[in-house]
Amino acid sequence: MILANLLIVSPAWLAAGLVVSAALVAAVRSRQATHRVAAVGLTLTSTLVFASLMLWIGEADAHILLALCAVAGGAWLIWELLRRQGVSLSAERRLVLLAVRTAAWFAVLMLLARPAWDQTHFDYERPLLVVLIDHSASMELSDANDDDASAQQPSTRAERLARTLRATTNLRAQIAERYEVRVHAIGSDLRPLKDWRAGQEEPLTAIAGALRAASRMRAANGTPPTGVLLISDGAENTADAVEVLAAAAALADADVRLLTVSVGAASTPDDMLQLDPLVVPAKAPYREMLRVPVVGRVNDGAVPELQIDLLWNGERVGHTTPQIDVDTGVFRSTFTTTPPAPGAHRLTARAYWHGSGGPRSAEVSTVVEAVDDVIRVLQMVRVPRTETGAVVRVLRGDPQLEVTQAMLFDTPPTGAALDAIWSGVDVIILDDVWTWLPDVAWNSLRTAVVERGAGLLVYTSGLQTLTDDPGLEPLRAILPASIDDVPESLGEFACLPTRTGQRHPILAGIGDAVWSSLPRLAGESLGTPRPAAAVLVSDDVERSLVVGHEAGRGRVVALGLRQTWPWALASDAGRDVHERFWRQTVVWLANRRPRAWVISDRHTYALHALQSGRRSVAITADVTGAPSDDDNWGAPTLTVRPRGDETQVVQLTVRRRHGRWLAEYPPADTPPELVLPGIHELEFSVPATDGTTATLTATGRFEVVDIDLERRPPTADPDLLLAAAIRTQHVGGLGVTLAELPGVLQALAEVDDRRRVERVVRYDVVTRDPWGLYVWLVALFALEWVFRKRWGLP
Repeated sequence: MILANLLIVSPAWLAAGLVVSAALVAAVRSRQATHRVAAVGLTLTSTLVFASLMLWIGEADAHILLALCAVAGGAWLIWELLRRQGVSLSAERRLVLLAVRTAAWFAVLMLLARPAWDQTHFDYERPLLVVLIDHSASMELSDANDDDASAQQPSTRAERLARTLRATTNLRAQIAERYEVRVHAIGSDLRPLKDWRAGQEEPLTAIAGALRAASRMRAANGTPPTGVLLISDGAENTADAVEVLAAAAALADADVRLLTVSVGAASTPDDMLQLDPLVVPAKAPYREMLRVPVVGRVNDGAVPELQIDLLWNGERVGHTTPQIDVDTGVFRSTFTTTPPAPGAHRLTARAYWHGSGGPRSAEVSTVVEAVDDVIRVLQMVRVPRTETGAVVRVLRGDPQLEVTQAMLFDTPPTGAALDAIWSGVDVIILDDVWTWLPDVAWNSLRTAVVERGAGLLVYTSGLQTLTDDPGLEPLRAILPASIDDVPESLGEFACLPTRTGQRHPILAGIGDAVWSSLPRLAGESLGTPRPAAAVLVSDDVERSLVVGHEAGRGRVVALGLRQTWPWALASDAGRDVHERFWRQTVVWLANRRPRAWVISDRHTYALHALQSGRRSVAITADVTGAPSDDDNWGAPTLTVRPRGDETQVVQLTVRRRHGRWLAEYPPADTPPELVLPGIHELEFSVPATDGTTATLTATGRFEVVDIDLERRPPTADPDLLLAAAIRTQHVGGLGVTLAELPGVLQALAEVDDRRRVERVVRYDVVTRDPWGLYVWLVALFALEWVFRKRWGLP
């Protein structure tokens, strides 16, 4: 029975079994029959009583009661054994042995019963508050409007911040109770701090990166921050201001409020000119006319004569002298420009003037990627005809081509409207529109072809009759053949490719034999081809019918044929000729040549930031106008060298990611002394493996300056901090000065967004500390053995 009890782990059944065992033992050893009957009755009665108690008081309380009964039953059994051993012991010694053995029995009972109980704990889930404190070197600068006017020397920004933080110790303690506060120092990157403190040891200020990192932080319960408190002078010098505003907008999208505290003051008015970020699309179709507004402001008329340049990749493409509003100091100029080539290019607006200390300048830049994945075709006709529909059907059947039609039988567009229509168009097809367009349109068209690089196809039917019209001179100047002499109509004639045409991309894939089976067409021959023009199609007496050439950055094709659609109706071979001719003509006019490009993520880098490894030049390269599949290109090479120093060429490791080539300068193992100041030139080359193009090369450049960006004006930009906070205004964002910081902390301390969480923890003595019970049990057994030996017990 006792062995069975040792195998039972439920305290209720264990206690009941021990009581039953004790009663049976007493009954067996009793000499009187009445005692035995009484013992059996007591056993049955106790069993019924325990069962009733479990039903009446519940299982949990019954377990406690039965455990106490088990301890009591064990103590009674131990006392009976001591009494029946027949040894003479004093009452005190007998009680000592009883206590030791009962305690040992209690330890055994705990090991076998494995008691456990639930404890309820209450805790609070606190929202996350990210605190970003500027520790850059510009925090050791002093401002002219220092609030400590009694001091002999103005306090630095870090000292003013430290005084404010010391005065708000109690508020910060209250905030720590209600928020999960994580404090980080802003420098080249984020560095965690143990407490709120001011500093001035970091060489750079990366506000945009700090805001992006804060947006990725999560509280202990996995929720995003409830707010970001940014304490800084606002002098971001690792990214453009537009990146700071974009990072703030990302916080707003995640419903995270941004609280900015401006520590420093703006630069003095006589040296201050601000340029707003350039607002242009990050991606634009190649040859699209971009409108680039350049907006800025000066203080108190400090810039009497201001000049502004617009630059693509450091080369000036526009210049203006803006008018400055005398009341607000705001100036605005708008440039119209196109990207120089497909690929990524740096667009820069540079303002320069003569300040009190001599010539000064300010600039703002952005990267624009000119894409040419779709060829945009504009077909402009006076009235629709059969040829118009046939050509459009062929071109729209090619997914690479995007065709737009413009009919002039209604109201002809003006010159300004034509500029807008031709902006972004790769190929223009003109048919009998000569008297329907104003004279200014032809100058605009010539600019689009020669300077912007658009392609032009002209149906010359009817154009020969207007050779004496001076308004058409810009058009005649770019045609590949002369139309000064009006030839007689040829009637119907056979079209035959010339030797030059057989090798030209426009007629590629069209066999010589098929031409003889094509129907005869009507039209007029062209005049004398220009010296560099290629005659592609002629009649049987070698009079020119299709002529093409390059005009400036664009290409032009003159078509003496009145219509080509009879080819498509003649036969299947004729339809193939018609489709190939038009699609290949448009592709050739679009002038899509594979071009490589390479660009760095910024134009200027601080020397000490590159030497210390806190900053690197991120370089991106790619090829436009050709498939970007990895199988089409061999192993690329990318080198960096200081301008004019061929001995310091650095070969960079290039990796392929997202269809582009990426690299970083300087490499990780470059000694600091090998990173030099000055203009650095990039050279990227990649060989083609498909045999269609040779090795493509591209060049770029960036500048490494040996100056301390933390002390380069402007050393503080409170307007940028305010603009960033306004981005999150709808979710509680706010921009304040350092003097208003206590009020912001007070407002944070008064809001309690904690959530009370109830947790139930099961406490199991044996599971948590089994060795403690074992040690207790062994110690009791040892103590009992010592007492028995000392008192002469067996």
